[in-house]
Amino acid sequence: MVSPERTQTWRISHSLTGEAVNLASRIQGLAGADAVLASHETVEVLEGGFETQPIGARRLKGFSRAIHVSEIKGPKMAADRSSARFQRGSTRIIGRGAELDMIQEAWRNVQVYQSQSTLFIYGEAGVGKSRLVEEFRKSSDTADATYVKLNCSEIAAAIPLHPIVGFLRSSAGAMQTDSAANVSDKTDKFLKQFGIEGDVERHVMRSLLGLESVDQARLGSAQPRHRKKIEFGLLLGIFERLLGPAPCILFLDDVHWLDPSSREFIEILIERLKGRPLLVMLASRKKLEVSARERYPHSIDLEPLNFADSHEVLSWVPGTDQLGHHTTRQIVELSDGIPFYLEELAIAALEHRGHLATREPPKNVRRYEIPLLLAELLSERLDSVPSMQPLLRVMSAFGEPISVQILSLALGEPPDQIQAKLAALIHEGVVAVSGGSSEEVYDFRHALLNRVCYGGMVHAIRHESHRRIVSALLSNNTPPVAEVLAHHLTGAAMYEKAAEAWLKAGTEAARRSANVEAINSLSRALDAVGQIRDSPGYIPLELMVRASLVGPYVAVKGFCAPEVFECCSAGLSLCEKHPSPYVFPFLYARFTWEITTGHVHAALATAQAFLDLAAARNYQPGETIGNRLLGMALFANGQSKEAERALSSSILNYNPDVDNSVTYLFGANSKITGQALLSLVLFYSGRDHEAATLGIETLRHADELRHPLSTAIAIGYIGGFIAAYNGEVENVVSQSRRLVTFSAENSLRVFQIFGDFFLGWASFQSGRLASGLQLMSEALENLAAIGWKLSVPNMIAFYAEACVAVGKTSEAMQLCELAKTLVSEGETWGECEVLRVEALAMHHGQPEDSLAAERLIQRSVALARERLSPTFERRALKTAKLIFGRETIQDDAIEHRLLEIGNMGK
Repeated sequence: MVSPERTQTWRISHSLTGEAVNLASRIQGLAGADAVLASHETVEVLEGGFETQPIGARRLKGFSRAIHVSEIKGPKMAADRSSARFQRGSTRIIGRGAELDMIQEAWRNVQVYQSQSTLFIYGEAGVGKSRLVEEFRKSSDTADATYVKLNCSEIAAAIPLHPIVGFLRSSAGAMQTDSAANVSDKTDKFLKQFGIEGDVERHVMRSLLGLESVDQARLGSAQPRHRKKIEFGLLLGIFERLLGPAPCILFLDDVHWLDPSSREFIEILIERLKGRPLLVMLASRKKLEVSARERYPHSIDLEPLNFADSHEVLSWVPGTDQLGHHTTRQIVELSDGIPFYLEELAIAALEHRGHLATREPPKNVRRYEIPLLLAELLSERLDSVPSMQPLLRVMSAFGEPISVQILSLALGEPPDQIQAKLAALIHEGVVAVSGGSSEEVYDFRHALLNRVCYGGMVHAIRHESHRRIVSALLSNNTPPVAEVLAHHLTGAAMYEKAAEAWLKAGTEAARRSANVEAINSLSRALDAVGQIRDSPGYIPLELMVRASLVGPYVAVKGFCAPEVFECCSAGLSLCEKHPSPYVFPFLYARFTWEITTGHVHAALATAQAFLDLAAARNYQPGETIGNRLLGMALFANGQSKEAERALSSSILNYNPDVDNSVTYLFGANSKITGQALLSLVLFYSGRDHEAATLGIETLRHADELRHPLSTAIAIGYIGGFIAAYNGEVENVVSQSRRLVTFSAENSLRVFQIFGDFFLGWASFQSGRLASGLQLMSEALENLAAIGWKLSVPNMIAFYAEACVAVGKTSEAMQLCELAKTLVSEGETWGECEVLRVEALAMHHGQPEDSLAAERLIQRSVALARERLSPTFERRALKTAKLIFGRETIQDDAIEHRLLEIGNMGK
């Protein structure tokens, strides 16, 4: 029972004479039967190895100062990074009673009502978010509860599912030093615990860990969404079994660094476990966005401590009772109420860094910014161990907890030497150890120490530290995560290899439908390529990166995003300097952007360029695709006969053995999309029976292929536009519901909007007027928000005609003006319908100006005849009968023409 005494240099003296012996004797006198008490100096030396309970300050005979005493409850299991870092400074949490009560109340509700509760904990770095959760676990009845902690990190913020996979890897007992075969064996055994023994599941788990490349044949499809569904299904099954039916806790630390795929997974998991007793806690340095507050209504904002609480925290830092009043007050003022700053400034003062007492408090320090004085002091602490600098630099550059083995490989030193250095750094309060029985890993005691260390390195030293890490990762038994290797190659200024690694990471993320992360990685690849533009080989590499970026851009930002056009234009410019097969994907994507944003003349030129180039290079799938693009562009420009020829040629030349191989490269199946477009063209041209027959066949083929975009296009044209123009309300309802569900499952947002629109149209036709109008209006607003213009004039005409039917003629005329503006800027196949509806609106809304309505309907009829569309001419003629009235000369002519058109369709 001997407590060490702090000396003026913040070192421990283990003397058996003097104050230490006296203090031990006095503390022993406080202890009851079978109790073990210790001063807080002793507790700190124990480095978190025991469970302790503070019992308060005591006045002991022979001591002028109050002595803080704690009871030793028993040994503690290996602590994680968060708990380990709390041992250096204050041994008691102060000023967080209300927040702790909130968590405990939430936990009681989970237990009593067997329900789910979610808490969002916000606070800036060092304010004590993780410390609060750790205190909750120590002070509440959580010993028997399953506790899952997912750690997010800055370096892994763009690695899909990183905290989830990392947790499972650790739970399986896999170590950084394990070979791929050992990790596979451990994960197989781990899965077996949950009754998961299938070959596909084991393969998916290994691919998530980067141990195996994905075998698409095993998964049953090459579609990224299909792979993502399987991965999420496996992970959800594991976590459901792991968390179990009893009350449990899920804690996500540093959630501001959570990658998008993990965020999506966690939201699904929380929803799946809604009926179970689960406390979810998320700690973040960023406040909740307004849109997320409904999802997380219960939140804790950890504000900086007030002066009194800051002073009390300081009093619990061992040894601070040796500091004078002036120094103590200055520490509190300099700390800005952040507990970590308090503790570090106190340690600096106890080490007699005299300049502390001469500094003024910082002015206007921004949140998340380390005060200059504290940064200097932390830097000095790190510099005080010069022999440790290479090790600290590698740890800092690594950016995550690191094993002895990786440090040994990086520094070229034996593991026992590394272990000894780490022990010394733990003693100094710079480094903390975490991990369980499988493997111990080491990290800085706090992220701010890491930031100071990394920020203090000049570029040459940073590059060298990252090079050491690259060498270690490549020498290790387990293959490195692509994003991690790419990050360190970038930090090492090895830009060409970094670009290749980022490209690999981005394409793999895209294959997993982790498109946000793919964009991040591929953008980093472009940055790396930008550093080697003097190299002759940069163009092929940049072409590969830009080609890989198009798909994720479309998936995340939409077909109409300017990033899509800019990426394709840059790629095509490179193709002019360096002829490449990538010219076809770039032309295809640029055509898609042009046609969907209303640049139909440019789209026609791009389609022709695609077809000419494919013919020149004897690229048969390219000719099939090129004719399809050309037919689509011609129809959009009002040239229906030419469109029919191009589409028919595309379908005739389709070769499934060859063309199916490029379906996933270009995003759509040429036969299905070509036939869907041709169905619309035939319908427009008055050949209703041919259109219906081809439409039924196309939908059947789409069901067989199940290619997402191809199926959505077919349903949209055939089950949406054609069925609506034919007035097939029940068919529209069925196909639109199918389109909405299918599009939602496959993240095809624009086609989901199309489905919503036609559901609105069908609702209106069925008598649900208000809800139908609202659905159509919202769909048009959503399309406008993403810049989509393809077929929008036709949709506006549908909506405007519904407005006329309920007497909203002024709104209908305004809508027709908008549609005419879109027509004048681009697509023209719906112009006849816009003029027809405008004439109808004017007839009902301005009956005194009948001549204007008559002129409009005559223009609609003439334009439909000029563009060889008996279908739209028939619709215009029927409206003309209403406008001109019966028993007129015009009525006889209209009836005669309608009879002619009817005979055409037979």
